[in-house]
Amino acid sequence: MPKYILLTLLSFLTLTLHAADTTLATSVQFINFSHSVQKKDGQKYMLHLTHNSGSEHYHLAYERGDTRTYQPPLPDNLHVDKLFLHYAHVFKPKQSLHLHFSTIDDNLAKETDGGRIYGVGYHYGHFHVTQYLSDYHHFDVWQSDLLYKMHRPTALGNLRIVLLAKYIHLTDKNSNGFSKNAKTDYFTPGINLHLHNAHLFTEVGAFFGKRVFAVMQNGFAVQHHAMEFTQTYMAGIGKVFANYSIRLGYSYMRANELPLHNKGVTISNLALSFVYRFGK
Repeated sequence: MPKYILLTLLSFLTLTLHAADTTLATSVQFINFSHSVQKKDGQKYMLHLTHNSGSEHYHLAYERGDTRTYQPPLPDNLHVDKLFLHYAHVFKPKQSLHLHFSTIDDNLAKETDGGRIYGVGYHYGHFHVTQYLSDYHHFDVWQSDLLYKMHRPTALGNLRIVLLAKYIHLTDKNSNGFSKNAKTDYFTPGINLHLHNAHLFTEVGAFFGKRVFAVMQNGFAVQHHAMEFTQTYMAGIGKVFANYSIRLGYSYMRANELPLHNKGVTISNLALSFVYRFGK
């Protein structure tokens, strides 16, 4: 782990751990690639820390990814470290300003190694609007997210419905072989349904359009390799206890490896996460 990431994590941990309104979450993901000519399988490990203090909300996350690769064409296995920072200020119960920053440390993809992602968003009632800039060495990616969230009570619990759309625009994409085979513009709509009660929750979701170099999961995931995703389906189930919860999730994606013109890659992801809430 790079020293600056470790220091950031330790500083945030010292300030927030054991404090009320602080949440610690960890997860592990097992990823399998089929029909890829670059990647075999891998794991991702994540640590999330959130802290709320009145109208101020802080969220820090660290992700470590290790992937076995085919050698050749790649010279080594893939190791990626990512750091995510998020700050939100709530002006009124239904209005808030959000700032995002993340950084990438990648041992193989020099085009995106050291990449910086900046984001600013505004939430007003049911509507969320966020603008991201992914600043890479040879090209930039502008992404606009529009999200509409609503809640409906049901006999089984509270149903949360999220409708969202992502517009992605690449600039200077022809300046290097890493991104030149991508399109200039992408538009992908999606939906997520989340049903929960006091003890159990379940969710399903999907994206219906193509995307590449996308910022995902409200700014806490970045798909920074040159892979064009064409289909995405997700499902999860979990249980809530007194002050912690566990979740098992699965996602399935189809994609194209852009520099090699390799189509029909499938990615399956099995994830197990644990969340602990202090001061509850």
